[in-house]
Amino acid sequence: MDLDYHRYPIVVVDDEPDILRSFQINYGDEFAIVTAESGSRGLELLGMHDPAVIVGDQRMPRMDGSEFFERSRQVRPDAIRVMLTGYADLDALVRAINAGQIYRYVSKPWDDEELRILLRQAFDVFHLTRENKRLMERLADENVYLKKAASPPPAIIGDGPRIREVVAQIATVAPTPATVLIEGETGTGKELVARGIHSLLDELGPAGEASAGAPGARGSTARRQQAASDRRPRDRRDQSAPRGRDHGEAFP
Repeated sequence: MDLDYHRYPIVVVDDEPDILRSFQINYGDEFAIVTAESGSRGLELLGMHDPAVIVGDQRMPRMDGSEFFERSRQVRPDAIRVMLTGYADLDALVRAINAGQIYRYVSKPWDDEELRILLRQAFDVFHLTRENKRLMERLADENVYLKKAASPPPAIIGDGPRIREVVAQIATVAPTPATVLIEGETGTGKELVARGIHSLLDELGPAGEASAGAPGARGSTARRQQAASDRRPRDRRDQSAPRGRDHGEAFP
């Protein structure tokens, strides 16, 4: 897949203006290059842009590259970091790797084409990291949705005569191939009754489905589908109006 390397900028931080100009001239045709001459200015740019790659020099006044990379992680943790160094400073390099989590370090002077390839590779790593993060967030959202959808319906709580009547009606009509009409005002528990019928069907074994009208509708329905193995022609008594029709008011 071809990536748009201009979609996310590359922030280059170096106290030498010539280095910054060379990045603009050599790589500005392929990448969106944003430059800063100090670590503090680089951090400001990170607050303004969402870069794919951060390139910084190790030796800079006031804030060296190791400190800059370490602080850059707090602003742009997903960005890929590349350190430029013209000195064999092993301690600084180890610190940058551990604290700044740099992806690669490049010795000055560098080969222009090799650095271009490295910038592409860093950009690709950023893209894969960002895409993986997006997919993981989407998967987490879908798992939450599926858990909610698969959660058992709330129990019907109550011991009054009308509640017992409703529960008895649910137990009566659930095993039948009837279409049940559940009537009641909005908020009186029609959806709860429909889920109760569906839940009882699951416990009894045959495949079934329950559905309810849109919120605010006067009525809702719960329908049991007969198993294919149990399908057979109905006699004339089965041609009559559906059994189990409930015109009673649903409980609050």
